[in-house]
Amino acid sequence: YDVVLLDADQGALDRGLAAIGALLDRAVAKEKTTAEAAEASDNSPTLVQPSATVTKAQAFVPFSIEIGQDWSGLESEMAKLIQDAKDDEEATAFVTGDGTGENPQGVVTGTTTTVAAATGLTVTAANLYALEAALPPRFRARSTFIGNRGIYNVIRGIDTAGGAALWLRLAQGLATQAPNPGNTGAVLLDRPAYEATAMQATVANAAKLLIVGDFGYYLIVDRIGMVVEVVPHLFATANNLPSGQRGLLAYWRNTGKVLSANAFRALTGTT
Repeated sequence: YDVVLLDADQGALDRGLAAIGALLDRAVAKEKTTAEAAEASDNSPTLVQPSATVTKAQAFVPFSIEIGQDWSGLESEMAKLIQDAKDDEEATAFVTGDGTGENPQGVVTGTTTTVAAATGLTVTAANLYALEAALPPRFRARSTFIGNRGIYNVIRGIDTAGGAALWLRLAQGLATQAPNPGNTGAVLLDRPAYEATAMQATVANAAKLLIVGDFGYYLIVDRIGMVVEVVPHLFATANNLPSGQRGLLAYWRNTGKVLSANAFRALTGTT
């Protein structure tokens, strides 16, 4: 494994250590100023060493020998469907997973510091500025927004004249500073904006509507990728004899976890 250090101190500097790897140690760095010609002190970092348990997800598709002979593309087509199901499952688990049992901890679950939006289940420009300001300076330089398209549309409706300067389309970037848009094609408050369909789609009380943070502090471990194997013969349960069926068994192992909750902030709805 490659060992990567992530600075766990919230600090006040616009810099940070960022990485995602198979094994990570979070470090709280130490420093000390000294007088001229003074003896150096021991400033070894404290390694927090978080752990993440990689768990297995799987899918199984049985099929008869006859349909396997008649449909030459069955296995490849089923593999596509399973891959699509895997993508959907991960898109939900890495966002809203509760982190218990075999479930990954989603970034929504791991974001524990919140900023309340305006009362009356509304979102204002001031709320967005407050959310961005609540993120410690150390994490702002690499920060990214994620939210449901429904919430982004609510934000777009705040100021249709553009005076609040919330959104910037990719084509509007300065020639010397081309912005990095998320998959929405735009940046929000100079940060990439990504759509996370598993997040809350409407403004609801206490719901986490929008998250901003440094996703270098969200760990995803993909152990082996997805493997699809053919089970050549299935056996009936009555007499344990072949049933004239085969099966496709797909499995993959992964997990996700917020390594530092301080690297994220969430905007919540307020009645």
